[in-house]
Amino acid sequence: MTEMVVTGPWTKEAAEAVWGGRVDRLVLNYALGFGETSLAFLEGMPLRELVVIDRRLTDLTPIYSLGSTLRGLSVVTNPGLRIDLDRLPALRRLSAAWTQVSATIDAAVGIEIAHLRSYGPRDFLPLRSLTQLAELVLKDRPRLTSLGGLSAFPGLRLLGIYLASGLTDIAELEGRSEIEDLALQGCRRITRLDALTGCVGLRKLNVSECGDLASLDPIRNLDYLEQVSMFGSTKVVDDDLAPLAALPRLEELRMQSRRSYRPSVEEIQAAIERR
Repeated sequence: MTEMVVTGPWTKEAAEAVWGGRVDRLVLNYALGFGETSLAFLEGMPLRELVVIDRRLTDLTPIYSLGSTLRGLSVVTNPGLRIDLDRLPALRRLSAAWTQVSATIDAAVGIEIAHLRSYGPRDFLPLRSLTQLAELVLKDRPRLTSLGGLSAFPGLRLLGIYLASGLTDIAELEGRSEIEDLALQGCRRITRLDALTGCVGLRKLNVSECGDLASLDPIRNLDYLEQVSMFGSTKVVDDDLAPLAALPRLEELRMQSRRSYRPSVEEIQAAIERR
């Protein structure tokens, strides 16, 4: 995919490159110099990917003219600017604030990758129509309290939840062997990892900046784990890191060292380097 990053006003030469089929991903970032105050110049362009980072904009409707070809849309704009997903039927990848897409999320049945900021609901039920999801990331303090509704995404491979301070119930992860990459970073009210026992397909696990985890024993038999991140405030209450040391494919461990841990973080990292 050929990308163009606009670093000034929109030009005739840039338009010719897009219309000539030499560009299929367009990046409009105010911080990088994008100088237009309107997206009207986009009208009908044959773009497959569009990234818009500009809180000055007051109208996103020109994006709908790309509906027949646009497969990826990422926007960081005024969250009050709504996006009508009904008018973007080819979309497969979406990144936006929840308030921008919540009213029409049921229309996004083809979405495979969704990155949502400031997700407001307490569970995943409002996303149940997104049955094709392979990747779901929630950032900017989602208000989740449980992972209820996760079963609506049978093909999910990556789940990332960041700074969900109210999240306490992760039971829906039980038996989700198809998930390969799981991040629960900054979810400080998670105290047990028992639900991960059956997540045997996990390759990456991030429970950094969490609170006190009772034990790592639930991940002892996750033999495909290659990367584990537990840095920052995360603490293992029983001090037993033997489950980490037993992981046969572990290649990277990022973890706060504590004198009480046995074996120590340094000992495990040294063993990894000797493999």
